[in-house]
Amino acid sequence: MAEVEGPEEIGDRPGGGNSSIDHRTSHRDLLRWCGPGRADRLDAIVVPASRPAYSLVAAMELATAVGARLVAMCSGNAQVRKVAEVAREVPGLRASVLDLSTYRRGWLDDFQTSAVAAAVPRHLGDLSLKRNLGLLLGAAAGWRSLLFLDDDIRDVRPELVLRATAGLARFDAVGMVAKKFPDNSVVCHANRLAGGSQDVFVSGSAVVVDPTKALGFFPRVYNEDWLFFFDTLARGRLGATGTVRQLPYQPFADPKRAAAEEFGDILAEGLWTLRHLDLTDVDANVGYWREFLQSRRVFISAAAERLETQGPPGPATTRALTALAAAENTRANIQAEQLADYLQRWRHDLAEWRVLRARFAQCPTLDDGLAQLDLSSRAISIGDQNDCSLAEPASAAKVDALV
Repeated sequence: MAEVEGPEEIGDRPGGGNSSIDHRTSHRDLLRWCGPGRADRLDAIVVPASRPAYSLVAAMELATAVGARLVAMCSGNAQVRKVAEVAREVPGLRASVLDLSTYRRGWLDDFQTSAVAAAVPRHLGDLSLKRNLGLLLGAAAGWRSLLFLDDDIRDVRPELVLRATAGLARFDAVGMVAKKFPDNSVVCHANRLAGGSQDVFVSGSAVVVDPTKALGFFPRVYNEDWLFFFDTLARGRLGATGTVRQLPYQPFADPKRAAAEEFGDILAEGLWTLRHLDLTDVDANVGYWREFLQSRRVFISAAAERLETQGPPGPATTRALTALAAAENTRANIQAEQLADYLQRWRHDLAEWRVLRARFAQCPTLDDGLAQLDLSSRAISIGDQNDCSLAEPASAAKVDALV
């Protein structure tokens, strides 16, 4: 097997702030290195799919290479029948293709955090829903290892995934870092464009977890994966190994994106700063958030000033400045009380989530988990003994046989 990258390959070692409540540009010191270990098996790969069917080919081939079941959760441009057609062309693939295009989120909307309008911008889509469904189905199926893999992640080597899976013996989650194209918020991309040091961190785009453990959930907010990781990070159980590639995109194309990300970015960066200070979310009172909001203001302003002094602005610089202005406008309207209140709601939702997850852990099979979620009639099974299609009548013998 090829060697897995060491910790020096994960980030660029930029400066990370000091002991005060600063907006830091690196959190890599909070990660624990998951070194080479004995390769282990991976039970499933869950892909929250919104891109066209061909975008899932890499994940399908990876699933066959490591002997895992693929669960494709389809909406947007990922049309379930086309994804199923592509899946049937991959030899040896076992897959469950789920149609979530009109799926009602129901129980997720009942979470208190989902009622915070500032935290739930429209552009977020259904990513948190799909990841939460993956956790619940994994608990029902009894999978001990599950890879969350976004449909824009590439260069995920089978040996790297298996090493990450082996790391679950010591960690609750092991992520692979999307260093190129950098996985950052719009504001942090602008900071990098302005010449500021800017690192990357593990995310939900490529991470292995054990869904049989009582972990967190993914709330409907930007950086939902960082909230999912928070307690794991606090326990020293968040690992990292190697790098993957994210498909490039234009972070400054729409300033509304920066505005929509601001609440979640402040929340996540503020929580990570707590860990640098060896504090917990209990310490994140209104006074803490007031200070962090000012730190964020300084961070945005400094990036904008550097961009303005770089000379005649090109198109990218102009768009970045517009995005930063949109982010600052949103930041200025976020109250410290809102952030403190959100964390209280989040802790309440965590307790509710654990009750829900425990119920699914009592399910004997993946079939039962799908039935509990009203997904049986939305599923196409590929490569199983009772292969089925949504085009056929929804009989219990065919639609529900997914393992």
